[in-house]
Amino acid sequence: MNKMFLIIFCYFSISLEIYSASAWERKDFIVYKGTRSEGVVGILTFNKVIVYPVVCKIETEEGTFEYLYYKLPFVGKGIRGWQLINTVKRKYIISGKISKEDLANGWYRADDGVQKEGTPKDWVWLPTIKIWMSHNYLCMKKMPSIDGWIYQIEVVDATNWCIKGRLFKDGYELSLQDTNLETPFGIFRPEKKCSRTENGWLYMMK
Repeated sequence: MNKMFLIIFCYFSISLEIYSASAWERKDFIVYKGTRSEGVVGILTFNKVIVYPVVCKIETEEGTFEYLYYKLPFVGKGIRGWQLINTVKRKYIISGKISKEDLANGWYRADDGVQKEGTPKDWVWLPTIKIWMSHNYLCMKKMPSIDGWIYQIEVVDATNWCIKGRLFKDGYELSLQDTNLETPFGIFRPEKKCSRTENGWLYMMK
């Protein structure tokens, strides 16, 4: 399904710039070509599978990527999506060993700059919430359940990379409020406008 989505997206968009290192690859695409909403979106993949913005920043073995939401007015070649902000490979302090439970869950909490021995190389560090996590969650459009919370991304328009953020608590979806919401994943803001880019529950960027 993800591969089909990538093929469709590439077909209807124009590729501009490519960043590729190891299994991680980032490309810039033009969306809404020829309209007032024309802009550039950065798409990140791991082994050719799309990485969705279920988190706003990830540290990988090849550098740090951050997801930028649209900024109004989204005209004049607006830029959004995944951006490579740092190519420095961070060195982590090894402390303790990863457990079978950690591997089964696909994530574990850790202090900043600390990694458990045996952590798979394709896991990523989430600096905003201090969690090591399997890249699989990024490609599955949702975060693992943490303290009863789940955050997931719904693709509304694959051609122009339009997405909606959804929050769930104890199995129930949370409707949009008028105030920001603090969760184990970070602080979210409600975007109620019928935007053609991103709406729903979106991360508060620091």
